[in-house]
Amino acid sequence: MLLIVASVAGLTGAFGAGQSILSAGPAPATAANEPPVSIAAARAWAGSPDQDWSGVLARLDHRRALAFSRADPGLLDKVYLPGSGLRARDARVIEAYARRDLRVVGLRITILALRVEDQTRSTAVLSVVDRISRARAINNAGRSRMLPQDRATAHRVILRRMPGGWRIVAISDRLAEPRLTLPTPR
Repeated sequence: MLLIVASVAGLTGAFGAGQSILSAGPAPATAANEPPVSIAAARAWAGSPDQDWSGVLARLDHRRALAFSRADPGLLDKVYLPGSGLRARDARVIEAYARRDLRVVGLRITILALRVEDQTRSTAVLSVVDRISRARAINNAGRSRMLPQDRATAHRVILRRMPGGWRIVAISDRLAEPRLTLPTPR
């Protein structure tokens, strides 16, 4: 999901080729030929009558994208749990772009599949297949360069409820597990 996690040549450059921007790790199991799912379908499939997990992930994604577009790592505090290694990793990427007078714009995640593995009032474990959109690195003069396209990747995302909303605790790649299937709208 989002629950999880760039160089001037592209966002994958900081983590190495073939790695997911979101997870900051190797691009795991794919769902490459599967079409995007509507938010309503993902919501229905999530199996959570009291929580819109796709909406939670979308808000976290928006906050993360804002941190990248403004080159402001402080905004990541509203995305990750305090002290998170994922937050530190994203902050280093933002700072590496900023040192070159660049910002990353257009960073968006499309959720292809979502399943709630476990949920309490304060913690949620989600299985997510997502794809990161084509973002651009833009300099102060307004010149931009498209960054590499991401492929669909599967993750386990752990969230914790904090004052002010949900935060990402951890994101792990789903390397050896079966692919998630697309939700069937009810």
